[in-house]
Amino acid sequence: GKALGALVDSCAPGLCPDWENWDPKKPVNNAREAMQQADDWLGVPQVIAPEEIIHPDVDEHSVMTYLSQFPKAKLKPGAPLKPKLNPKKARAYGRGIEPHGNMVRQPAKFTVDTISAGQG
Repeated sequence: GKALGALVDSCAPGLCPDWENWDPKKPVNNAREAMQQADDWLGVPQVIAPEEIIHPDVDEHSVMTYLSQFPKAKLKPGAPLKPKLNPKKARAYGRGIEPHGNMVRQPAKFTVDTISAGQG
């Protein structure tokens, strides 16, 4: 499931930006989400069910048929692309967050910079 999310997001960055955070214990849900986005916004029809594609004994030809559609996929207008967020790139700085020198009940100014973290 997560691999399909990565594939969809690589074809259309922002279509499945959170695939890395998907629960690996829910492969059917992950596959369903990725395949639905691919169907709705990339024109990749679901020629195999999410339950089948994650099964260890899946028919390899069905998987190859499904995956072979991605190189030709075109993003449809109006797709709900979301930026990939990276909270680790947010930073805070200034006197107000220094470990020493702040006073109780006194204003302490600081800046939070989220420009590199993406919209959120």
